[in-house]
Amino acid sequence: MFHAFLDHIAIVAPTLEAGCAHVRAALGVEPQAGGEHERMGTHNRLLRLGESLYLEVIAPNPAVRRPPRPRWFALDTLAPDAPPRLAA
Repeated sequence: MFHAFLDHIAIVAPTLEAGCAHVRAALGVEPQAGGEHERMGTHNRLLRLGESLYLEVIAPNPAVRRPPRPRWFALDTLAPDAPPRLAA
């Protein structure tokens, strides 16, 4: 029997700052430092929601070169002024 579980919910944004501002406005809390995904050209911040559940704010990382493959969550298609949104 297969048991699936949810480990994170992703908020995508054109910038990490815009995504974090969205979370602050909606929830009143600041996501904490996350990390970088150099291979995918992204970076993130995290908000722990439970023992093994996180809200992840993820955006293209302007400090690294754009990867030769599409980024997660169709981040390459986001307009610079696109509003942050949930992604799957």
